Amino acid sequence: MCGIAGYFGSKKINQTKLKSCLKLMKNRGPDSQNIYKNEDKSNLYLLHSRLSIIDLNNRSNQPFSSKDLVLIFNGEIYNYIELKKKISHKFKFKTQSDTEVIVAYYELYGEKCFDFFEGMWSLAIFDKKKNEIVLSRDRFGEKPLYIYQDRKGIYFGSEIKYIKLLTNLKFEVNYSKIQNYLQFGYKSIFKDNGSFFKSINCLSQGSYLKYNLNKTINKTYWNFKSKKLLNLSIKKLINVYKKKYEESLKIRLRSDVPMALCLSGGIDSATIAGVSKLKLKKSFETFSIIDNKDDRYDESKSIKKILKKLKIKSNFIKIENSLNFKRLKNQISYHDSPIFTITNYLQNFLAEAISKKKFRVAITGTGADEIFTGYYDHQLMYLYEVRKNKKLFQIHMNSWKKYVFPIIRNKYFRDPYLFYKNKNERSYVYDHNKELRKFFKKPKKNNFTEIKFINSLLKNRMLNETFVENIPTATHSEDLNFMQHSIENRSPYLSRSLFELSYKTPTKYLMHNGYTKYLLRKIGSPYVPKEVIMDKQKKGFNASINSLINLKSNKFLNFVNKKSDIYKILNKKNIINEIQKGNNENYFSKFIFSFISVKIFLDLNK
Repeated sequence: MCGIAGYFGSKKINQTKLKSCLKLMKNRGPDSQNIYKNEDKSNLYLLHSRLSIIDLNNRSNQPFSSKDLVLIFNGEIYNYIELKKKISHKFKFKTQSDTEVIVAYYELYGEKCFDFFEGMWSLAIFDKKKNEIVLSRDRFGEKPLYIYQDRKGIYFGSEIKYIKLLTNLKFEVNYSKIQNYLQFGYKSIFKDNGSFFKSINCLSQGSYLKYNLNKTINKTYWNFKSKKLLNLSIKKLINVYKKKYEESLKIRLRSDVPMALCLSGGIDSATIAGVSKLKLKKSFETFSIIDNKDDRYDESKSIKKILKKLKIKSNFIKIENSLNFKRLKNQISYHDSPIFTITNYLQNFLAEAISKKKFRVAITGTGADEIFTGYYDHQLMYLYEVRKNKKLFQIHMNSWKKYVFPIIRNKYFRDPYLFYKNKNERSYVYDHNKELRKFFKKPKKNNFTEIKFINSLLKNRMLNETFVENIPTATHSEDLNFMQHSIENRSPYLSRSLFELSYKTPTKYLMHNGYTKYLLRKIGSPYVPKEVIMDKQKKGFNASINSLINLKSNKFLNFVNKKSDIYKILNKKNIINEIQKGNNENYFSKFIFSFISVKIFLDLNK
């Protein structure tokens, strides 16, 4: 894991500015910092800041040169050992790094090399002969790559602040994205590639951009679509899942430095811990956030059961009594964006605790809900899809009514026939948009859109969550939270092989007897306490705003009253009235955190 930045074009950037940018990048890579400069045919500057994880030797430092190629790279190619073996007769390797494997495959296969890689990355490869640069990003967008392009060249970087420094430009705040986020929530943020600053965009996941001084070519290198479903019995399918899961996890545990696990009380991280410890013989020290003030988010009992079974060392981080505004301000400044959710705010505490104990890699359970089915609306879509199989439908419906209905709070998901009535019902995705309209001077219409990937109602929802809603916000926040503390984050569920397996699995096998994540539960059942595997309630890694702040305190009301550009779009009076009424509803709690986050972001970017 590292930081990258650069420029390719007709302008020249002075050494002082380049060094300043490297200094800004140091937390992403404290071990080595270097610049590659080429001002022959045009002006190229490649900046790299290294956090050493694989092959700690200086021979693997970057920018990495081989013949006519120069590479800077952020991330991990997990299958680098297997890839290396395949071409060992064609390429003489000098290091033990995954970095050199990227260069070797690009040398042999050009842009087709990206299809070979299983991992997370953002990278830039410069070809001296062709005088062109190629930028690429991994399939799930785990590693960020921001771009600003003008008539004279292209700037890029792992973080927006690098582009700001190299261009020496003041970019306008993207108020349209600000309002979308405030009114429609975090799921609206990555519906397009724009950032919270105008003219700075993110390179699309699963794509590459080829640039020379004459033209720009942008292509997708991954096409996962296949109409052919697996024709296997459930028993054989479970065995395939177990094998793929173990293979995916095994290569993601490759590291030359110690690793930690972010452990919640759910099956996602518990299965990672259980399979790693009991099957793969790899053990972690675990880190968990505890909110014992709100039963909705207190997972301490489940976590303790997991720890007891696996006998692994644990660390518990209790939520502070109050929202630390100074800390949140620093976090927002580092992210170059508002902090999207309370979960994202709390995760930063986890990252800090992991860093203090000298760990350099953190494992998370991101992606399991989207790939294995983990949400309450998934169950209702499943009921709709299996409606013609009367036996299967009735079994699932009976179990849902007995075990799931009593614990659902969201009004939409308490109706098992939601998608019978309207197959296109999605108003719940931008939850409580109607209630929030009163806080906006010019509220937008609900602009929800959904990409049509596939005909399956359930799978299409999962794909939208994976590529444009949930996972992009999670990976964006995780990268920045952990890199702020010089830690590489890894998400074993964001695996090409697991994703493609799920995509080709018949819908009827995704759930069983009222259980979501049925196939993941079967993977984890030998290694995870039965109470955790059998738990149907979804709590999630979260906390209530009321656990963090007294909304009626003079201190907070003074913060709300203070002059701010946020009131270009929000009605201050209506917000204060709602606070004074003591609105304790969940939607208002989420909105207030978003309000705080955006207000600080705008104050920092006047």
